[in-house]
Order: sequence, then C-alpha cells, then structure tokens
Amino acid sequence: MRVKEINTKGTYAGFRVAERSCADINEYINKNKIPQSRSDKEQRRHVTLLYSRKYLPEYEPAGPVRYECRPAGFEVFPTQDGWRSLVLLIESEALEQRHKTLMKRHKATFDYDEFKPHVTFSYNIGDMPIGSLPPFVKTILLDEEYSEDLEIDWLKT
Repeated sequence: MRVKEINTKGTYAGFRVAERSCADINEYINKNKIPQSRSDKEQRRHVTLLYSRKYLPEYEPAGPVRYECRPAGFEVFPTQDGWRSLVLLIESEALEQRHKTLMKRHKATFDYDEFKPHVTFSYNIGDMPIGSLPPFVKTILLDEEYSEDLEIDWLKT
C-alpha cells in the first residue's frame, strides 16, 4: 500500500508596518491604555496579505514597497482562544488589488469570508469597550512585502 504524502505547509504573506507608523501606533496604545499589546521587539506589526492553506511555491514577495493606508475604524475580532482582539481596519486600493491579484494568480485559499486589511493593536482587550476610543487618524505606512511558510498541521479545520 502506498502512503499518500500529506502537505502540512501553506503560505503566509504580509506587509511590515513602517517603523514610523509603529511608533504612532505604540503612542496611541500607551495613551489610551490598551491592554495586551505585543511590543514591536516581540513581533513587528504587520498586515496579512495571504493566509493560504494551499502552499504557493511560485509566489515571490515584492520586497520593499510603499503603501499608504487610511485608518477605517476599530473592530473586535474573536480569536480561536476565545479572546477579543482589537484591530484597526485600514483602506488601500493598492493593497486590496494586490490581495486579489495574488489570490487569482496562485489559486490561493483564504480562511475568512472576506479580506479585511488590518493592524492588530491588542491580542486580548478583555471586556474593554471600544466605543469610547478616540479615532486613530494617522496614515499607516507599509514598507515591505514578505512571506513565510504557514505550518498548517496545528490549524483547526
């Protein structure tokens, strides 16, 4: 009997948030006492571009880029752990077009119903109400497209 090879690798691609924008985000987080935010030393802030359980060996990240994104308000995303993650939704036609182009070109998969470009401000805000937060008004600058293998054997199906 021949054992079928199981692929446990997918493709993750994202954009790194420029240092200037990271500093603006950190200032906002500190000023508004937002809990459970990772420091940029632990993990540089990023925006997900692709989250494909299908491995994309032909995909090549663009490297240095310059995308200016408009803040579009806060939203709470539930996590697999049952936490409440605070994200800043962002708008950029170029970013959304890049996502659509790569999805089509590589026949990539995506785990979510729609692509919602965002930057995570907190991985667990607990019961903090977000309605009282002042708007984040500074432009978010993305400066590098990168990719890494997505280890999918731990993902819930």
